[in-house]
Amino acid sequence: MSSGADRAANSYPRLFALFKTENGSDKLDRRIRAIVDGAVGKLPDDKHKEIAASNAAVQSQIQMMKSPWLRYFITYDRRPVLRKV
Repeated sequence: MSSGADRAANSYPRLFALFKTENGSDKLDRRIRAIVDGAVGKLPDDKHKEIAASNAAVQSQIQMMKSPWLRYFITYDRRPVLRKV
């Protein structure tokens, strides 16, 4: 059986896919929040309560995920550069 952290980590590919397809900030906010809320809901009750109590921290993480640097880092296709190495 996987841990709550493992199940929550399974949300990362879905988050990364969003950065490749969504450009609108409001829609991106809603979709990120839905994925994060779903991941938090999969955590054990004690962790779920901790995270729910610190909504500001969750919102801060969402804003960090939307930063231009991280978005570039996630969507950058490094294959052409690596082929030259």
